[in-house]
Order: sequence, then C-alpha cells, then structure tokens
Amino acid sequence: MPSYLASGEDSCCWRWCSRYVSVQSFATSDILTFLAGVQYATDIADLYNNPENAAIVPAGSVVPKKITIVSSRRFLPVYKEALHEAVQRRMDALGIETILNDRVIMPSDERLLEMENNVEKRTTYTIGTRDGKQIEADLVLGCTGQRPNTHILEKYSPSSLDEGMFVRVSETMQAEGLPKVFAVGDVAAAGVIKAGHTAWDMATVAAENIVTFLRGTDEQILQRFEKTPPKIKVTLGFKHASAETTLKDGDKDTHVFDLTDGTVEGQWQVIWMSIGADMSDPTI
Repeated sequence: MPSYLASGEDSCCWRWCSRYVSVQSFATSDILTFLAGVQYATDIADLYNNPENAAIVPAGSVVPKKITIVSSRRFLPVYKEALHEAVQRRMDALGIETILNDRVIMPSDERLLEMENNVEKRTTYTIGTRDGKQIEADLVLGCTGQRPNTHILEKYSPSSLDEGMFVRVSETMQAEGLPKVFAVGDVAAAGVIKAGHTAWDMATVAAENIVTFLRGTDEQILQRFEKTPPKIKVTLGFKHASAETTLKDGDKDTHVFDLTDGTVEGQWQVIWMSIGADMSDPTI
C-alpha cells in the first residue's frame, strides 16, 4: 500500500533506499496482523529481489534487500497448517529469512522515527528479539494489530466490551446489554475471523434486524448470524497467492490452494483513488 501519499515522491524513498527490512508479525486477537506482515515481506521481496521484476524496480533503489520476518507463532495460525506451509515455501523462494516463535524487542518511538527518516544516511541498526537473536535493519515495519475505537461505548456501557475492547454481540448482532445497538465487522466479537466476507454477512443480519425494529415487528423473528469456516486469500508477491476456502457454499471443510501467474489484485485501484493516490506507478 502507499505510505505517506500526500508528500509525493518523498513518500517512497524510505522504502526504495532501505537495504535491511525487518517485518514483525505477532499474535494478537486479530488474524490480519499476521497477514499484513506476510504481505509486506513478500511484496517487498518480489519487487526488489526477484530478477523477473528488475524492469520495474524504481531508479536509485538499493537491491537486493535483506528481509527478516519475525512471528510469535506459525503464520496464519487460525488456518490450516497447509496454508502456513504454502506461505513458508514462498518466503523461502523469495529469500526471506523467517524467525518463528519469537518476538522483536521494538525500538523506542524516537528510534522508529529516526529509522523511518533514514533515507540519506542508510544507517544500520541492531534489533534484538526476546530469545536473544540480533537482526540488522534500517527499517522496521511493525505489523502488530489494531485496537478497536470503542471508547465512546466504554464510557456508557463498559460491560458491552470484552477484554480486547471489542463489542460483545449476540447472534443477532446486538451489543450485549444494548439491544438497540448493533455492531458488525472488525469491531464485533462474533467468534469469527476479521475479514470482509464475515463483515458482509454480519452487516446483512444487522440491517435486516434494524428494519425489523423500525417496523415494530415481533423481535422473535430476528435474523441470526451463522458462523462459517475461516477463509482467506493471501497474496505472496505480485503474481503468487495461496488461499484456503470451501469448494462450494455450505461446505464445512476448507481446502488450501496455491495460485500462480495471477495479476496484481484488481481492487487496489479503488482504494488508492479513495485516498487520492497516483495510480500510474503501482511500484511505490
């Protein structure tokens, strides 16, 4: 994804000029933390270290880049071991060093800012892990999750939130203790992965139930959210991906597939347009 888009060409320099990149991805309540680290690492490696993409490497870039990813567990632990193995194979093919079952000792905010502005000096820093490993890096990308912005709800109904500040919801997507409040998507503690398809299903149920309330219909007929198996597609560079999904609707079991010779994901243009980014150069 683009970084500091408003600043034009300078927004790319920190990535173009970095020689050592350390990507940390460790376990939190949100599975997307693992996904972000995996995709950052493989995208950077595929662009800068894959000879097939030499023609599109930005001018002035330092290549190749030494990339290390640190994860406190295996990759994507909510999913099948086969998906982790597929990700690991692609990491190995791209020359990415992987350190599992460990955590980075994150530098201070001041040092991270110093590293982020480390364009001209290209200073190399030593980053430690809890197990005592030492990693050379001039840039650290911390893909360690997100916190839901539920502080307003915390003020009025703290019992509606779980220990992670996610909204406790029933099968009807109603917030615990607040029957006229509905929560869907990443903010909802619905017992499923944080993903677009689950958010869509939750939103459909919530919308139907809100209409039921507005019409004064018997609340006994409220729709209920049905959990589905975890499904995901993980891009592993420009043209490679792995996916875990069901073969057809209603299946309870999932299957893992490797995908090659694909195209850059089609929806990136929509996202970039929404934040005013220049789509003429997707390499940034």
